[in-house]
Amino acid sequence: VQGKSSALLQVQEAEIKRIGRAENLRLVGYSPARVRRLLCDDGRATKQRVSDVLARRFPELAGYRERSTRHQETYWLHMFDALAVAVVCAEGATKGASGHARAA
Repeated sequence: VQGKSSALLQVQEAEIKRIGRAENLRLVGYSPARVRRLLCDDGRATKQRVSDVLARRFPELAGYRERSTRHQETYWLHMFDALAVAVVCAEGATKGASGHARAA
């Protein structure tokens, strides 16, 4: 979700923070632009560009980039977005989150 104005997003974010604090976890957050910038060197990269970068990095995913229906394409582009966040988080954790993350 791009906008912080989404009521569902705000509720989900608050619940994640509540559970994380209760479990004494360190919480970090990344804006979509930051994820794209760290992964693609371009904060305005398109979903297609993100999927291209990830498919080059993980060749076994290349077959998921293009699908026959718009619904399938949208679904897999969202999955690539989720993978992009995971990759950026993992790299930040490996590097000690050296400035890549902001405390949530």
